Amino acid sequence: MRALRRLSQSFAIAAPQAAIEIAVDRVSAVMLRRGPKPEVLGCGSEALPTGAVVAGVSNRNIVDRQVVIDAMRAVLERLPKKVSKVGLIVPDMVARVSIIKFDQTPNNHSDLDKMIRWRISRSVPFTLANAQLSHTPGAAVSTNGREFVAVVMRRDITEEYEGVCLAAGVRPGIVDLASLNLINVLLANRNALQLEDWLVLHTAPGYNSIAIMRGEALLFFRTFGSARSGDVAELVHQTGMYYEDRLKGKGISKVILESSVDGDEGVAAGIARRCLTERFEVPVLEVATSELGVRIPVELSSMRMFAAPVGLLIRERQSVIQGHASN
Repeated sequence: MRALRRLSQSFAIAAPQAAIEIAVDRVSAVMLRRGPKPEVLGCGSEALPTGAVVAGVSNRNIVDRQVVIDAMRAVLERLPKKVSKVGLIVPDMVARVSIIKFDQTPNNHSDLDKMIRWRISRSVPFTLANAQLSHTPGAAVSTNGREFVAVVMRRDITEEYEGVCLAAGVRPGIVDLASLNLINVLLANRNALQLEDWLVLHTAPGYNSIAIMRGEALLFFRTFGSARSGDVAELVHQTGMYYEDRLKGKGISKVILESSVDGDEGVAAGIARRCLTERFEVPVLEVATSELGVRIPVELSSMRMFAAPVGLLIRERQSVIQGHASN
């Protein structure tokens, strides 16, 4: 969906020079050369000890602040140029993503903001007075109706992630979610835009996120805070039921599984692959480096783990829809 490329407009101040991802197990950074065909100039990743980052929507996230700052400084030093502004990718678990449907879209931005905030306030475990909310147009549902994709994140949690960036010497102009920018990478591949209904499952340390797309439109998004194999299987099953019963889907044409976990959690990704194949009866693919939409030097051929940061940078260069947002 084009609008996903501006999904966190409320956090944006300028196009970033590089993107950093803070996951619960690592900090990663990537820099692109500007131009008609962006090229990867450099990248780096630094492992984090268990417990340094605990992703959650209502808890302290940066537990060992100095460790995260040191890791961020280390990856920034591996970039070929010094940067001052970055885009920041955070785990899906820190925010709530909602798809809100209006049969009659409010006529002005102010009324739209109020209606979205009211609808969101009923489903989040914190007050919106202390949160940042971003929304962008989604799929059209009628002549005058439309869905909107809304992301809400507690302001103090946003400030935790921004704070370690500032301490490391860079200013975060954009804060966005890992799985949404994984989708941005896939949308950079023009073949994805021609699909009817397609599905993405992102298995990450401590959580899984699943999305259903109709062409460029996000129809369904859910994050489940567990990586156990049984929970992954249940997530796939529930999503399939929702797709058939509520979305009246006629069939998933492509399934993409992206896993950023190893060890025991990596086993769940294998189970997810089997469940997805059985449930939707289509081949399950992985994100290939050829789908990142950028030139990749031979020495940096292993780029899949940087897919989300690349997606954010591509989005900022190719975005055409300026989503309205409010804080």
